[in-house]
Amino acid sequence: MNRPELNAEDILAAMNRHGVEYVVIGAFAAIAQGAPIDATYDIDVTPQRSPKNLTRLSQALSDLVQCLVINRTVRGGRRDLVRPSR
Repeated sequence: MNRPELNAEDILAAMNRHGVEYVVIGAFAAIAQGAPIDATYDIDVTPQRSPKNLTRLSQALSDLVQCLVINRTVRGGRRDLVRPSR
């Protein structure tokens, strides 16, 4: 299976351009701190959850993709919702 190339720099640059407040977590953050672990094919971020910041995050993601996939927990299970960009 061919994986799309991760361009973390573009993702973070889009978030920074829009003034998104966030922290990088997960393997990407661990590797940046020198942890001896294998690279993953994603980047995990935790945004500050104010409505204004989440709006900025949505705008940043719209710069990167045609749709926004939101993961959320519903009654103990995971449901993926897709919202087309405008």
